[in-house]
Amino acid sequence: MQTRKYYRGSDFGSFFYSELASQAKTYHLLKEAYILVHHIHFTYADVKQMSRKDRDIFINFFVEDGKREKEIRDTSRNQPK
Repeated sequence: MQTRKYYRGSDFGSFFYSELASQAKTYHLLKEAYILVHHIHFTYADVKQMSRKDRDIFINFFVEDGKREKEIRDTSRNQPK
């Protein structure tokens, strides 16, 4: 099992923190981080290093998967037995 090394350098996560500090509404950014860590199982360190575009792409994948699963559930419920 490979262990991860965590760095506390000044540039580590600097994009995430600068984006967090520059936004008037931080709730949206924190909600994105929560979804990526809790539901998609990224590490928080990975999320901090992602760009806004990367986070948006993965959240869109998550939403599309949820919609697809809902459609499958709905069609299986509506089929006659």
